[in-house]
Amino acid sequence: MVAKYPSVPAPTVDIASLRESCAALKEVVEILTQQRGSTLNSAVTWQDLVNLGLITPAQVPTRLTSG
Repeated sequence: MVAKYPSVPAPTVDIASLRESCAALKEVVEILTQQRGSTLNSAVTWQDLVNLGLITPAQVPTRLTSG
């Protein structure tokens, strides 16, 4: 089953639009941080990988680079 996250609408200056965008962002963050929905849809953190013994703390990058 593919995880589906709510689409975040582009906000405009209209207060209703801003509220809708904020509510969608809140929902996505809550899903990814396991505060809502299925654990299967949550994000995996570096700490999760360390806790599972898949990596050591020394293997966690201290700086993420682009490209």
